[in-house]
Amino acid sequence: MKYIGVYDSGIGGLTVVKAIHKSLKNENIVFLADSKNMPYGCKSNNQIIEYSLNNMKILSEYDLKAAVIACNTSDSIAKNKITKKYNIPIIGVIDSTVKKAIKTTKNKKIGLIATSATCKSKAYEELINKYDNKIKVFTSPCPDLASLIESQNNKQNKQLLTQSLIKYIKPLVDKKIDTLILGCTHYHLLKNKIKKMYPDLMIVSSSACVVSQLKKTLKDNNLLSKSHGRNIYLTTKYSKVFNDNASKIIPNIKFKEK
Repeated sequence: MKYIGVYDSGIGGLTVVKAIHKSLKNENIVFLADSKNMPYGCKSNNQIIEYSLNNMKILSEYDLKAAVIACNTSDSIAKNKITKKYNIPIIGVIDSTVKKAIKTTKNKKIGLIATSATCKSKAYEELINKYDNKIKVFTSPCPDLASLIESQNNKQNKQLLTQSLIKYIKPLVDKKIDTLILGCTHYHLLKNKIKKMYPDLMIVSSSACVVSQLKKTLKDNNLLSKSHGRNIYLTTKYSKVFNDNASKIIPNIKFKEK
């Protein structure tokens, strides 16, 4: 039995898993949340590479036919290292998200909210401008957003979350962007909330974009599964709160600590 491996620093990657479930129902998925080291966005490049390679090592205990880096920070910093080490298709979230954002924008002004590390890497700006150098990209690092999303189980954290979104997105809106990239898979969980706050913005979520690229890659390599899918959920640090928050994305989910 072959699996698609998917990893993220936390529950955000489950938004990618959910999208894979919807589009590729027959696929077997093994998902790993590196909750022990979450968040990645404030870590050094060397740490992010170390965590990412360790995630792939754990996932490789299963018979992988492909892997999805469901973490923008890891994709922007560690993908090249992973691609060199593993002889399977490695799909990141950034490339497909960039292509979708370029097709979406009308005024060629794109905003990006992402972790500090992703913004610092300039992976999004460089790739967007490689495809279309007339597009202006405005970035807003969000150092606390992923952690707030993981812990939005009380009223105070929900209020802080709203305040943070205004703080990070309003400066981009003031630059007259028409398209906003959610450059962290955690942020997909806020898509509806952001849309209500800023209804004129066209929102591109990295969680949704990567699945079409995965499907094409599997098809092109004759790797599509024809049998019913099985799912395994792993975490580097289990807690009931973590599992409860994850079950809001995928009901009745049960994690095993690795």
